Amino acid sequence: MIGTVVVPVLVIVVLVIVNAVFVAAEFALVAVRPSRLRTLADGGSRAARWLLGVVERPTGKDGYIAIAQLGITLASIGLGMYGEPAVAGWLYGPFEDLGLSESTSHRVGFVIALSGVTYLHVVLGEMIPKALALQAPETVSMRVNPMMRAFGVVFRPIVAALNAAALGLMRLVRIPEPDRRVGLHTSAELAIVSDESADGGQLGELQRHLIRNVFELDERTAGALMTPRSRLDHLDVSASADEIDDRIVASDRSRYPVVDRSLDRVVGVLHIKDFIRARQRGTAVDLGSLVRPLPTFAATATAEQLLDRFREDRVHAALVVDEHGGTLGFVTLDDVIADVMGAAHVEADRTPPPEAAH
Repeated sequence: MIGTVVVPVLVIVVLVIVNAVFVAAEFALVAVRPSRLRTLADGGSRAARWLLGVVERPTGKDGYIAIAQLGITLASIGLGMYGEPAVAGWLYGPFEDLGLSESTSHRVGFVIALSGVTYLHVVLGEMIPKALALQAPETVSMRVNPMMRAFGVVFRPIVAALNAAALGLMRLVRIPEPDRRVGLHTSAELAIVSDESADGGQLGELQRHLIRNVFELDERTAGALMTPRSRLDHLDVSASADEIDDRIVASDRSRYPVVDRSLDRVVGVLHIKDFIRARQRGTAVDLGSLVRPLPTFAATATAEQLLDRFREDRVHAALVVDEHGGTLGFVTLDDVIADVMGAAHVEADRTPPPEAAH
């Protein structure tokens, strides 16, 4: 008598646990962060290293999830084939003792057994492991890793055959294969993620502000970032050393457009470090020989395009021009950085005034 109760109970408990493990494995892998796995792998975790390989392989996730789905299916079938009849069998006798007919006892026992097994299956085998997996995906993934690896080795041929059959059927009915980039985020989505992280206390307000501004670089234009022509500090190519000294001290900038009598005839840009070095050598300053090339941009160019050009050409300033080549303004790397920081213009590489070099 004890064996007829204990053994079925143990089998049902084992099947529910197995189902829970596979459900947790599936949801944990979907929610796992590769960056976190990489950190754990670098720290010496073999399980994290193996999982990272699964996540980074083009078909790694598909195979892993297929293994989990096969395990869930087998456990569910086992509960249905063994668990429900076993529980129902315990109920037939008591219901008949209560005066119910044999057919009625079987119907009532079947309904109660099915409800009880389904409850255990859904709550303990599905909902709870799913919640735990989503709360700590990396931890759960590594805990269930040994079982998933062993199950994958045993059932690899079956999983491969099922995957091939599924893909073949999808092609037959002209359903496109899953996009491998589906888990990637756009900049707008990443901005939303940063907002949610800040709202949840994982990011500070400054971090949220900086991240959002970086993601909006493609919306900011050179025309909005530039110092306009009407407020542009510039030097004439014929300016003397003393005139340059006076202008630098008065405006406190590190770069100046150099013009040939007109703002529409810009010959380049002067960095005051070059001017200071020339003064220190004690030779006559020829401003024309100190200017550096100055790239030009339309006012509609984005901040992202500016940064790309600054990086490629190793320059920190550009001239903003109209469709006829006329000067509209002057924009520097500092202007872009100040906009990202959300602060007033700050000279990131400010150098001492020329007097300090005398």
